[in-house]
Amino acid sequence: MFVAVLIALLVILSGIIAYVGDWLGSYVGKKRLSLFGTRPKRTGKIIGIGAGIAIMLVTLGVLYLAFNNSWRIIFQRQEALETVQILQAQERSLSSKVSTLEAQLEDLEKQNTTFRKENSTLLADNKALDDANQNLSNEVAKKTAEARSLAQNVDKLNQDLEEQARDLATLSQQIAARGNLTYRDGELIASTVIDAQETNQIYIELSDFIQATNNRNAQRGAGDVVLDSDQSSSLVAEAMATPSPDLILLRSENNQFGSAPLAVNIESFENQKVYVSGQLLVTLPIVLPDQVQFRTVRNEVIKLWQMAGDKLLNAGVIDNVSPEGFNDSFSTEGFTNQLLGLSGQGKISIGLIVSQDIYIGGPAYLELVILN
Repeated sequence: MFVAVLIALLVILSGIIAYVGDWLGSYVGKKRLSLFGTRPKRTGKIIGIGAGIAIMLVTLGVLYLAFNNSWRIIFQRQEALETVQILQAQERSLSSKVSTLEAQLEDLEKQNTTFRKENSTLLADNKALDDANQNLSNEVAKKTAEARSLAQNVDKLNQDLEEQARDLATLSQQIAARGNLTYRDGELIASTVIDAQETNQIYIELSDFIQATNNRNAQRGAGDVVLDSDQSSSLVAEAMATPSPDLILLRSENNQFGSAPLAVNIESFENQKVYVSGQLLVTLPIVLPDQVQFRTVRNEVIKLWQMAGDKLLNAGVIDNVSPEGFNDSFSTEGFTNQLLGLSGQGKISIGLIVSQDIYIGGPAYLELVILN
């Protein structure tokens, strides 16, 4: 669009200049004017030539204004040609280098293809070696674990054998030197409840407890229990640390023989209440037909006592859980006779009621009752 407008503008300007030149030539001819002292006819030709030159100058001026950079290129043509020649030479050099590099690239691609194939083969071989190595490592680890386990078992067996040999030797020496077994390892030797809260009174109750224990041990043919100062002080401190009564247990530290001094382990903890007075401890349904035998009923009553004893032991009661010594209750025979008087009543329930609060240290006082 711009070029078309420019051409149209040039045509119009050329026409105007040609018209003006022709008019000037005609005017000069008619008036017979002279320019620079020339003849009128020659003056008209000069004006025509000037009009042509003016047309060309106007055209060049318009082109210069429209295409400023084009003029610069026209005037710098030689430099441009030299630059083009240099660039063409550089292009030929670069083309040569590109051809060389392309050839080298082709060779490298061929080598890369070869290396890739070799690498794939090496990867496959490496994976196979890794798998074999992993399998071997697993097998070695398994065998090592088995060997370690066997070594540990052997060590344990050797230790057990050594301990058994020492125990056997000790047992043999003890049997030979001291006579009969009086207490087994871990067996309860004696227990007591210390109610005192003052140091002196605690020492007195503890001393009385040890003396009573040694008296019973003498009847059994066993030796005395001797507490060192550290054990006594520790027991007194624990008894004073708790506001409630404390239960003291003496257990055999190992197998004890004859009248040798007793080695004991001491346990101390609060004498907690496990059952309250009036609580129904156990019940047992029995059947009393018309012709019931004394022994059958008595066995049921004894079974009830056994149930009570098991329940007390499971609750943690340490001592005096057997039926002997219960007060304010029928004896087993007396209660059995009372039940025989109910022969023919069919199914009834009997039970044992706690007659006094029961603590872990005992004793347990129970009363036989007929529930229905």
